Amino acid sequence: MTIMIIERRLIKKKMINFKKVASILAGGVMLASTISFAAAANLYPKPFTDGAAIVYGTNAASSDMAGAIDIYDQLKTRATGTTDASVSGEAKAVETSSQPLYLGDFMNTTKSTFSKDQLPTVLADGSLTDDDGTELDYEQKIEVPNTFNVYSDTSDNLATPVVNTYLDSTKYLYSLKVIFPTAVNTTKLTDESIKIFGKDYVFTGSVADLTTAKVVLFEKATPVMVNDGETVTVEGHTISAAVEDANTASITVDGVTDSHDEGWSGKINGVDMYIKNIVGPNVAGTSRYAELYLNSNKIILQNGEDVTLGSTSIDGTNVTLATSGGKVSEIKINIYPKDLDTAIKYLKLGDSMTDPVFGTIKLDLVSITPDLEADSRDYLLIKPSGEKTASIKFTNKAGKAYDMDFLEVSNIKLNSSYSSNDSTGPGQTYDYNATALGVGEEYDIAIATTENVSENGYFITCSNEYTQIWRVNSIKATATTKEVKIKDQGSGSDAVTVSLSHPAMSGTFSLADGSSATLYVAGNTNTTLNVSAACNYLYTDKGAKIHLAYADNYATNSTSSQVIIEEETAYNGGAFKDNLAATLGQNITLQFAYEKDTRSGKDMELKSITPSGTQGTDGYTASADWWSDDVGDYDYYYLTTYGTFAKRTGDTDKQVEIWYPEDAMSVGFYIGEVSSEITPGSTGSAGGQISIVKDSEVSTVASKNLIVVGGSCVNTVAAKILGSDAPLCGADFSTVTEVGAGGYIIKTVDAATAGGTAGKVAMLVAGYNAADTTNAVKRAMVIDGVKTDVSSEEIFPVVA
Repeated sequence: MTIMIIERRLIKKKMINFKKVASILAGGVMLASTISFAAAANLYPKPFTDGAAIVYGTNAASSDMAGAIDIYDQLKTRATGTTDASVSGEAKAVETSSQPLYLGDFMNTTKSTFSKDQLPTVLADGSLTDDDGTELDYEQKIEVPNTFNVYSDTSDNLATPVVNTYLDSTKYLYSLKVIFPTAVNTTKLTDESIKIFGKDYVFTGSVADLTTAKVVLFEKATPVMVNDGETVTVEGHTISAAVEDANTASITVDGVTDSHDEGWSGKINGVDMYIKNIVGPNVAGTSRYAELYLNSNKIILQNGEDVTLGSTSIDGTNVTLATSGGKVSEIKINIYPKDLDTAIKYLKLGDSMTDPVFGTIKLDLVSITPDLEADSRDYLLIKPSGEKTASIKFTNKAGKAYDMDFLEVSNIKLNSSYSSNDSTGPGQTYDYNATALGVGEEYDIAIATTENVSENGYFITCSNEYTQIWRVNSIKATATTKEVKIKDQGSGSDAVTVSLSHPAMSGTFSLADGSSATLYVAGNTNTTLNVSAACNYLYTDKGAKIHLAYADNYATNSTSSQVIIEEETAYNGGAFKDNLAATLGQNITLQFAYEKDTRSGKDMELKSITPSGTQGTDGYTASADWWSDDVGDYDYYYLTTYGTFAKRTGDTDKQVEIWYPEDAMSVGFYIGEVSSEITPGSTGSAGGQISIVKDSEVSTVASKNLIVVGGSCVNTVAAKILGSDAPLCGADFSTVTEVGAGGYIIKTVDAATAGGTAGKVAMLVAGYNAADTTNAVKRAMVIDGVKTDVSSEEIFPVVA
């Protein structure tokens, strides 16, 4: 094994050239190392896009936290691993460069027609020559199906609903068109060749079968020329011909003889045959022969009728011959999948159908992006968690996972009365059919700046899309101690001590995006406080907004508490509109109530889940905004046109699981040649594996690759990377790194050095001071796709 090390230092203002280093390595320069060159990987964003934790110092400046969040945002976007579908052969999706196909969209509104621009072979323009020698051009098009994709159990009543292309109506069809820009006189096309929809045909030699109302073609499968009196072997068949006159011949196939005229088609001894031409002059020495097409299907295209293939009429088809000035300007074939001999009422994901007329084109429902339960989606779980409480589970923008109670019983009198024997006194009457924001039975969640929070109470802070749920651990506002201790309830969070000023009795603390909020001790009791950044909503990682304004607003919602999840927000993946320019995003409303005396399950009950807009009738309404289907005795699945997927499960104690996509879910419906193969795009799961932690929490992410933000004076993991168990500050940091004020270091090592797992990568991104760390973060985020070993270093020294 070749052992290598790469140490890159920038001394005396000389910036390192990463790509140049990579080329030197490729040229075979060998150095010594403890890391095998086989372990080489992209310094950034790989391997961190495969799962990483960004580590900032507990005592670091807020700018270090902001830098960690910037790296998190970039990695999270790249780590989704989304790839486009790959196509082998000739096929294109029903979409445009600016308009994807969404659930419920009429496909022919998204893109009405396919031509040679989409399918250059099977829909190629062509030309033919009539009997007068005039060259005539033609074009080919496919009119996209005038139907839509839905979510339903289909007409087969599947046990679990599926995304499917709805075809269960005679009004849903697609069309194949041959267009003659200059109308053609079909009577002058006898025996002329034409290639349509990927197959070679020849017009019949019978003028009577070439009119403005009827066109007869024969497939040019296998041409056979048989001289009078000779025998040939073609495709395993022995064929001979005896020319009787200029129009008639006896054709023998494998010992069976039939006599037919020129232009005849049918079967001889079970073999499809078209007699294109018979040459039989009564002149000595002149060739006499029969020109045949073996295995040739006859196709009759008659205005207003089904297509006839051979001797079989194809149910579910209809022909229109458009005319201009007594000539044919267009041949149009409509196909109604529901009316085919083998009815096709829907295509579910992975299904395709082959065109029944030419057999060269297929329609293929390939994919939805992202999949309904893809790891790249946000996952939310909301359920009754006790007799009087409901809980929520989700991940916020900063990568913190919350799993906690957030609703409790309200004591507000509404419509129904219950007798209580609790600690407030026996026999008192309470109305409990509404809920309030709270945790447990005692502590509220404050959602307004002016709302007071007591010790052990909770509040929500918001800074743009960065929302957090905090608990007040303690309030100490005395002459000797002036501090408040609070703790973010997200995973891996430590308590924060907020020092209070005097006499204002206020203090600031940092939020997840690096901004700050202010705590104010309220009144003279010094036992409650309020918060400058308090709010009544939450954002998930991908940007769904969880509205809590009506969770305890009994006046607005007179019979139940409402938790509203908004799909289209300022912080999701963009503004998504259907092909009629209507906004896809909507609201999903969850209703809770407390039923003290009438419940067999928990008294806190999830009553309903209802997306806004119109529900699809029986799953088949194109104008619907969402669909739902029952699954088993108690469970319902829901899917909105935006693509949010929800499962309401359970009998007496219902819960809701929600999978929310950052971008609206698109549908991959393809039209292509029958031999094409489409591999759906994919969305990886690494996006859900990027997290942010403090240096004190690094043991919880030891299995990941690490990006360590901040210097060794404020980040204990950074100190370990530099070989110290104690903080390295000022001159000590400069001695180890050769970096002084105004400089930074980017250094990668095996993660075991930083307290992680051997074989993983740890990258230090640190400056001499906080501002220099910010510059280091910016530098790290532009290092992209450069091959280097995991043991490497870049130093930007003091600038003179």
